[in-house]
Amino acid sequence: MTRIGTLISTLIILVFASPSHALTFQFSFANIHGFISGLEDNTLGQAADSVAVTVSPSVGGLGEYAPGDFNTFNVSSGAITGGFFQGDSATHHLVMNLGIGIGILTLIDGGGLGGDISFSLVAEQTPLPAALPLFTTGLGALGLLGWRRKRKQAA
Repeated sequence: MTRIGTLISTLIILVFASPSHALTFQFSFANIHGFISGLEDNTLGQAADSVAVTVSPSVGGLGEYAPGDFNTFNVSSGAITGGFFQGDSATHHLVMNLGIGIGILTLIDGGGLGGDISFSLVAEQTPLPAALPLFTTGLGALGLLGWRRKRKQAA
């Protein structure tokens, strides 16, 4: 009976102790595209782990931007609802000013660009908990020991 209790409590721990997953958003502005990662859902005033421009054929500015004095985002129900980001790469300065339903991105390189920006949540694969294979191996070993014990008693 204690084995069943141990099994049930271990399963409950595995299910409820899974780590929270940070969200990644793709942004699009004219022909400039990139990613904002490391945001938590339903959180106000949080800092992003990374802001990177991945496509910018006409203006340049590719790369990851180190945050400056302003790095704050609001996320509600899986959508960015507001925020402000200022950051620098080796050669560019990036400013995002985000309000509900409107966003401005300015990529400054001796001049500036501004306009509407859109965001989409990037679907991420849910990782397998690291303890699951170990747990499965342990259950198999306990089953094998029980089988051997019953077989030994029968002989």
